[in-house]
Amino acid sequence: MPPAYSGQSLDARALGSSTGQYIIAGVIVLAAFAWSANAFAQTGPAADYKPDLSWGEFKGKTKPDIAPKDSDAFTFTKIHLVYDAKCDPKTGAFTPPTIQTQFFPESSWVDSSKKSDSLLAHEQGHLNLTETVARKMRALFEPVKKLCTCNMTRDQKKAYSEALAAAYKVAVALQNSLQGEHNKYDSETDHGRKPEQQTAWNAKIKEGLGTDTGPPPKPTAEKKCPPPSNTTPPTGGGSTVNPNPTPKPKHPVDCKKCAELKKKTDQLKEDKTSTEQQLSTQEQNVKDNVAKGITGPAADNAKRQVSELKQSLKEIDGELKQAEADAAACDGIGYCPMRSHEGSYVGIGGGLRSTVCNNWQTTRLESKRVDDRLGDDPDACFSSAFRISMYAGYRWTLWDRWMAGLEGDVGFANNTKTHAGIPGTAGSIVTGAGSQNDSVRVKETWDGSFRGRFGYYVLPDTALYATGGLALQSFEATMNCGGGTGSCGANALTPFSASKSTTLVGWTLGGGVESDWGPWLARFEYRYSDFGTETDTFGTRATIGVTADIKMRTHTMLLGIARTFGAQ
Repeated sequence: MPPAYSGQSLDARALGSSTGQYIIAGVIVLAAFAWSANAFAQTGPAADYKPDLSWGEFKGKTKPDIAPKDSDAFTFTKIHLVYDAKCDPKTGAFTPPTIQTQFFPESSWVDSSKKSDSLLAHEQGHLNLTETVARKMRALFEPVKKLCTCNMTRDQKKAYSEALAAAYKVAVALQNSLQGEHNKYDSETDHGRKPEQQTAWNAKIKEGLGTDTGPPPKPTAEKKCPPPSNTTPPTGGGSTVNPNPTPKPKHPVDCKKCAELKKKTDQLKEDKTSTEQQLSTQEQNVKDNVAKGITGPAADNAKRQVSELKQSLKEIDGELKQAEADAAACDGIGYCPMRSHEGSYVGIGGGLRSTVCNNWQTTRLESKRVDDRLGDDPDACFSSAFRISMYAGYRWTLWDRWMAGLEGDVGFANNTKTHAGIPGTAGSIVTGAGSQNDSVRVKETWDGSFRGRFGYYVLPDTALYATGGLALQSFEATMNCGGGTGSCGANALTPFSASKSTTLVGWTLGGGVESDWGPWLARFEYRYSDFGTETDTFGTRATIGVTADIKMRTHTMLLGIARTFGAQ
């Protein structure tokens, strides 16, 4: 009988890729090496499986300690499993793992006084039994082989890896069950001393081996699909260009077609499964009718349904083969948006613009020759207004899911704020009550920007994006110096009104979400704009000149709809 263990080789590639896992893998490999060296010293070199053992190959000089006490011979055999399966997605070549039945002559023993043909046949049964389990283990990787294809997509690679891991798990379970099979074989045949039971086991083992009783072939890679080519093999000399090469969808323009083909293929597979289940049920009904002797319309109807279902199944098979052939051209495309988003667009938008001058800070009064911070008011120009705009731009698709673009826009809103009093003058040149006859007004109308955009498609037609660039803002500030108890009246000056207008230049930064709906592109966007500090002097020394620093900021929110051109 065989030893109490089956044997297993480790491959560090079967473990993870992190540093900690490499350390663990190294420890395991070293331990395996030490164990293997010790085992080799005890068992000697291994030989491959062979279907015709002879007593000359049992070279053990003494009965091993692990051999049963009532046995007259001992066959040392195990299964050598290596985690070395490989798949080359570029060629579809699959190399199955090494699964080898081994026989150890130096550790196999026989009582020379008990040698007989029947005992040798029993020991040959041990080796053959090990080979039957090894063949079951090899068969587990046949379905995995089919999943190794050319230019595998991410989903295909995931399916292959999961199937490979599942096959290894079952293979190890079979390997671990081997010792129990050998014990059962010895127990039921009494080490070959019960002819009838031995004959039954011989038949069982032969069935497990099949017609091939020779050694298994060495694992080799099989190249299932060559690189794409538009030429046909020459029949004589030279080569001939295929006049009708199979077109491969252009990425990402034909991605929608590929998605439709996949959906159609999946639906046909579901239809096939459902039809097969119905056919199985009806065939069983027909069998039951025959067994029970049932005839008449109900029995005839069951037979007719079987015929119709077989015809339907045949038609579905034909459609499925054609759909799979059409979809084969999509292999290797992987993820891509459902449509190409590249192209230009023109749109209109509406929303809200809020202006904030973080500070209106009066820094100088010319009439008093005061050069200091006299006072400020953060509320001097805060206002919100409805904004309407037009925008246009161009988008490029990058790396399947990424988007980059350039965009310009121009908008209009009537942001106006009138503030009672001149910030910083109350108490300096006029009483607080009198300052109410003075005022400042800040007004912003049109604005514009030229920006870059960069985004990511979280859904096939919906992108989150960031945007930033140059910003422009119209700006007008007016100061009114009132008479009577106002600043001008209190200082015996002629009342006046002074205005300053300019176009502020600054930067803008924001983000948004946009979604394609056929030829239309809808969006929501928020942007913050900073125009620095505008310094203006209103009036002169003779007219109570006021110098102020005005820090301008805007917050803009937009809902927009655009017409795209070129997107497919």
